[in-house]
Amino acid sequence: MPVSNSWWFKFPIAIGLTAAIAASAYGFGIANKAPASKLQAADLLEQGFSLRAAGQLPEALAAFEQAIETKPNYAEAYTAKGALLAKQGKNSEAIAAFGQAIEADPQLAAPYLGWSQVLIQQGKFMEAKVVLSQARSTLKQQSDTQQTRVVNHLMSSF
Repeated sequence: MPVSNSWWFKFPIAIGLTAAIAASAYGFGIANKAPASKLQAADLLEQGFSLRAAGQLPEALAAFEQAIETKPNYAEAYTAKGALLAKQGKNSEAIAAFGQAIEADPQLAAPYLGWSQVLIQQGKFMEAKVVLSQARSTLKQQSDTQQTRVVNHLMSSF
């Protein structure tokens, strides 16, 4: 099937999927047990998600950046920032944010998915497959069969 006819291009969900994975990785129920700085960073991340959903993208970006300032190795906040930047078409900045997320937590699959989305949009399909294989490996280690199937489907679509 030609790439332009694949469901990937008809239904560009990976950025939304990335944000959803970042939100689930964030673990809303864990916040009550976190230290004060984690709570503040988690609150800022949640605020960023709310602002993004409301279409207030500059404010959402600022909230994600504040979360990162509060907790410098906050992989989920870097992932959310990358997804937002990708949505705005700021691909090099998005890739940098996804890279920082991976550096902070190599076991988080969401930044790999976001990075691969940007590569696909740029027509860099072979590079995207490499990044998706990293995501698949991470998801398999976590026994996340549902997301692994999604990644396998993405990889087979181009």
